[in-house]
Amino acid sequence: MTALTLKNIPQPLYLALKSAAQREHRSLHAQAIYCLERALSASDAVTPSGNRLDRLRALRPVMDPLTEEEIQDALNQGRL
Repeated sequence: MTALTLKNIPQPLYLALKSAAQREHRSLHAQAIYCLERALSASDAVTPSGNRLDRLRALRPVMDPLTEEEIQDALNQGRL
């Protein structure tokens, strides 16, 4: 497998990546690969809508559902 070294990562980006890794119970390395995979697969968003829908359906089981409170907060923010 190929190695990649990243230099001069801005501190806020590093801390955000580290925080996300802890939250997702991943190593920093695994989180960086996960983020890169997601970013690069999102770049092909110009694919036919059927493929996009299939990708969204595949994500559904791993996404945390919104709580009633989160939905209400979002609705209230939209009314400001």
